[in-house]
Amino acid sequence: MHILGHLMNSAFVDILEYDLDSLRHMNDLIPVLNRRARRQIGYAVHEVEPLEISPSRELNQLAQEHYAELPKALSSYIKPVGAGTLLSLVLFEQGFCSALHQLGYYDAMAKADDIRRFFHLS
Repeated sequence: MHILGHLMNSAFVDILEYDLDSLRHMNDLIPVLNRRARRQIGYAVHEVEPLEISPSRELNQLAQEHYAELPKALSSYIKPVGAGTLLSLVLFEQGFCSALHQLGYYDAMAKADDIRRFFHLS
């Protein structure tokens, strides 16, 4: 189960990193496009600024703290030691979800100025 958790987490994180890398690559290409190429595209081309907000805590550690909430049917397959990564992907119980919500709120508040700038609110 430990390996399964890492595989699932890696696939999810890799997709997000790939999307950000693709966006950065496209942003790098925009200045290279000449006016003719921009007209041929047929729509306005402009840089898209990414806004990255990452958890300030490891989600697998947070999930590990809520192992006791795991339904009994799953706890027979997922052992408490070293299962935080898998837990963070399958644990949808109230305590863990509330902790995720609170963490997201505090992390967003820590980046409030960046968020306002991103949405042109400052």
